[in-house]
Amino acid sequence: MMYRTLITWLGIQRPAYRFILVLALTIAAGANAETLSNEIPSRYYYDDIDRFFVSYECFLDVGEPSAFTSYLEAGTIGLKDFEERFALTPEKLATTVQKYPAFFSSIRNLKSKIRSQEDTLDVMFENLQALFPSHALPEVYFLVGGLRAGGQAGDGNYVIVAAELCADMLGVDVSAVSATSRIFSPEDIVHIVAHEAAHIIQEAEAYGMRHEAELWELLREQALDRTRRLVLLQAEGTPRLAT
Repeated sequence: MMYRTLITWLGIQRPAYRFILVLALTIAAGANAETLSNEIPSRYYYDDIDRFFVSYECFLDVGEPSAFTSYLEAGTIGLKDFEERFALTPEKLATTVQKYPAFFSSIRNLKSKIRSQEDTLDVMFENLQALFPSHALPEVYFLVGGLRAGGQAGDGNYVIVAAELCADMLGVDVSAVSATSRIFSPEDIVHIVAHEAAHIIQEAEAYGMRHEAELWELLREQALDRTRRLVLLQAEGTPRLAT
């Protein structure tokens, strides 16, 4: 509670922590800036989703976990990163698919639903670039991760999204899965990507406070959520800080 008291938006006293107030003011001013006129090149990769469903259909035919081997071996840098973090194996994927057959059977059109969010993602990235013009925008890799995690900041300038956790949509049976995993809608993807992209940019900033681990973690999460709201131009329920 001591740290939470220290980090009220208007009650920051110690100079070392005033950066969070400055950051909030800068973001609030930048959020209303005109979006970039240059078209943002395509940065969204869906190859892993395609390969997953090829392996999935093969698994339905042969019933062997090895059906998912090619999916992992041919994976993008995003899938390779995800695989290493969560020790993802063909056996784990097979077990998950067998546990939730109705769910995986109903998300075959997942890629098209995810792609329908690209325009919204483009606007978010334009806003993010306006806030942090010196940082290259990250790429986004969409994959199927066996219900292990949603969004991740990659080990590099890219965001990883386990797309099956954004499959709460018409025609998808989430009843069994939602008992153990939170399933988002495709419209939630922009929030996930905004948060993880802010993680990547934040990690590149040298705030010089990492020795105070608990406080640093609290500050960084608050800053990320505020950045996400502002790049999405989403109301917070409280007045923004005035410049």
